[in-house]
Amino acid sequence: MKQMQYTKTAILFPIEATDDKAGERIGVTEASSEQTKRQILQSAVLSRVTAGVVCALLIIFFLTTIGNTTTILSKVEMVKVDQYPASVAAGHLETRLVQLRTMAAQSVYMNSPDGADGMLSISQDSEAEIWGLIETIEGSTAVDPEDVRALRDGYADLNVHLATLAEMVRAPGTSPSQVGRYVNDEIYPVVSQLLDVDLEVLAQATDAVDNVYETVNAACRQTIFIAWILIIAVAISLFVYLAILNRKTRREEQLTADLEHALDLAQSASRAKSTFLSSMSHDIRTPMNAIVGLTAIASNNLDDRARVEHCLARITTSSKHLLSLVNDVLDMSEIESGRIALNEDIIELPTLMDDFAGIMQEQARKKGIDLETKVGPLAHPIVRGDALRLQQMMLNLASNAVKYTHNGGWVRITLTEEAGDAAAAPARVADSASATGSQDADEADADRSNAHEGNDADTGAVNIYRLVVEDNGIGMEQDFLENIFQPFERERNETTPFTEGAGLGMTITKNVVDLMDGTISVKSQPGRGSKFTVLLPLASAEAEKPNTTSVPADDAPLTGRVLLVEDDALNREIAIELIQSLGVDVETAEDGLDAVTAFTDAETGRYGMIFMDFQMPRMGGLEAAAEIIRVEQTEGRPHTPIVAMTANAFNEDRQKAMDAGMDGFMSKPINIAQLKRNLRRFLSGPATSGQERE
Repeated sequence: MKQMQYTKTAILFPIEATDDKAGERIGVTEASSEQTKRQILQSAVLSRVTAGVVCALLIIFFLTTIGNTTTILSKVEMVKVDQYPASVAAGHLETRLVQLRTMAAQSVYMNSPDGADGMLSISQDSEAEIWGLIETIEGSTAVDPEDVRALRDGYADLNVHLATLAEMVRAPGTSPSQVGRYVNDEIYPVVSQLLDVDLEVLAQATDAVDNVYETVNAACRQTIFIAWILIIAVAISLFVYLAILNRKTRREEQLTADLEHALDLAQSASRAKSTFLSSMSHDIRTPMNAIVGLTAIASNNLDDRARVEHCLARITTSSKHLLSLVNDVLDMSEIESGRIALNEDIIELPTLMDDFAGIMQEQARKKGIDLETKVGPLAHPIVRGDALRLQQMMLNLASNAVKYTHNGGWVRITLTEEAGDAAAAPARVADSASATGSQDADEADADRSNAHEGNDADTGAVNIYRLVVEDNGIGMEQDFLENIFQPFERERNETTPFTEGAGLGMTITKNVVDLMDGTISVKSQPGRGSKFTVLLPLASAEAEKPNTTSVPADDAPLTGRVLLVEDDALNREIAIELIQSLGVDVETAEDGLDAVTAFTDAETGRYGMIFMDFQMPRMGGLEAAAEIIRVEQTEGRPHTPIVAMTANAFNEDRQKAMDAGMDGFMSKPINIAQLKRNLRRFLSGPATSGQERE
């Protein structure tokens, strides 16, 4: 305990620090923490006070701007009041002048003393008003003084002429024709001149008012606009300022939220892990229990050959089931990590379907199920794609169909080619990819099929292939269909209280179909069966038809010698036994460095092929393969085929092997059929590096 306490102190403080000093330092730390809290509080208060002051200044500025704008508008009104009377006076003056002209015209018919008195009375009544209007016009700065002088002089002359006209009307000897001539010759010209000047004055006053009003009004609008820009700018600045001051608080809140979110994710991951482990523990222990139990039974009955053979057959079945579970988990791991990649193989679809049917027929026969496979019509039977993944997807669908179909039922599997070219079609169609059972796949994909008319048969053209897997089995409920492609989902009901498998098959199938830019849909009804429809775009490879003559017939005897490079003693023993059982001699190397040495020291052609492990001490399989190829090229030796035999089973591992110059790839545990194919293929004669690779 003392040692632990000392160690903790040594981490926090210098080794020579005493407990008292440590306590003092803790006290200083606490005091500093309290001071920091006070500073944070003061900063918060200061930020709020500053924000209040800025807001107050902002309001004052805004009110001041509005006040100035109001003052400007009031000045505009004053200017308008100063100029507007001049224009009004000019209008009234025009009216009076027209009245006087009318009176003069009527004087022709007033040849009497009473008519003369009436004219003088009207003239005198208008005189005071007219002189007042002229004075109003004269007070306006917008009116030309020359025009004002012309008004004054002209009106004075008009008064003289009106007085003369009155005397002529009063005189008894004046005839109407004389009065008319005087009016036309003397009065009308003066009145016309005054009216012209008055109209000019009216135009000047009106223009001045309008110009001033428009100019000032524009200035007011500009001032208001600038004020709004300023207030928005200040508001944004204030917001940024407050955001900076409060950033630390928000960061702490975000940190707390992140921690809570991380806790939720950890708990969710823990629950998912528990679900996975629970499912896998049960599913793995089931075949393991069979393997262990049957091994014990076989050991106790070594003298009973039939009993031992029966146990070994069932052990093989359980081992394959266990291997399929492990492969499913590895596939899901590869898919979730984003490392999965598709191979580019040349595939003969009829041959692929024949191999697939051969695998499924045995499984269907054991349950008494009528399994029917149909291929065609296929306009382009040879395509480019990942044969392994394609067969995996087909096996998952067909295995489920057989598994969930009662004895005596039927399963129909058809592969056809849609009419048309898929190059212009979308890679995935949401409607056709629906995982619900409410939509028939044939109807869902009708538009896609019709959109591809006019395909050609040239190599490389993309065509749509339809795979349909249909059965009359137990079917599925609608609720389960919504989650059928989710990991670890398996429908359990009274009909299927227990189902083998990890619940990953449909998830892997969906991901494989997506990787191939295809779609998958399902239609199912409880008690009536299910129908899966897959649409896949595959490129035609008619001109790249694989050469099938390079592999000898299955009945041809195997001969030759191989170099087995394997560091694990048990795996090496198993591989030696399996290879030798096929009639082939085996020499071994325990790592890559020994393999390079053995190959370099051996005479040319000693080894017909090399089986190379990946992970080994001193030198790995990839480095060893590259070194062997380098030795061949340097010394001019013919190429010896190298086949990877490794527990690294991902596609990226296959690609690494090909990139290193290997010619084939096998994953452990060793499949006898695959081992035999590789031996027949490469022991028939030296291969050229990089050719005929799997």
